Amino acid sequence: NIDDGMRRRAFSVAWGVGNGPLLLATGVLGNALLFHDADNTASVLIHLFPSLVMFVLGWRHETVHAAWPHTFRIDYLDSLDPWKDIYLHAAMAYWGWWVCYTLWLLTCAMKAPRRGYDTIFHANMRGAVGDKICKATGRKKEDQAQRAADNDFTTADAVLYTLGHAVGSNIGILVSLLCFINEWVHISIIGLMAYQT
Repeated sequence: NIDDGMRRRAFSVAWGVGNGPLLLATGVLGNALLFHDADNTASVLIHLFPSLVMFVLGWRHETVHAAWPHTFRIDYLDSLDPWKDIYLHAAMAYWGWWVCYTLWLLTCAMKAPRRGYDTIFHANMRGAVGDKICKATGRKKEDQAQRAADNDFTTADAVLYTLGHAVGSNIGILVSLLCFINEWVHISIIGLMAYQT
């Protein structure tokens, strides 16, 4: 059995990440809900559905509790402090993930394409994210195009990529606090992100 403090922290992390960085990524990544395109559809669903689940758990928790009384006890919502509980716990979880991901990216994943594996870093660096990093670092477009063709990016590219991800994700966690204020604000942000697809 999970104690109430752990449930509260887990809910706070799920709320902060699901209604923040994941939800905003639905619109920011430029994916489209095209059922004949598995990659685009999967990306939309992976990024959008956590916020829908959190909407139901947060704003319809009585219904969820009635259906699963011993599984979902969400009786602490009124006592959650948006900054201390949601933002802090979600940011701590994100930074824990960020450290692990960045270490993996720098030590293992940079050479993954040479072994026949693609990574989200390499896919993004071949697209608009790579163009933005190229512009920010003053790299020539021809050099970026060659690096994209060869999947050969620098450690500095990876560091800038992960730092940009961190800034965007922590801003996203702030957006999750707006979703916590009011269910109509929450569903409006979900609808706006879904409309972007």
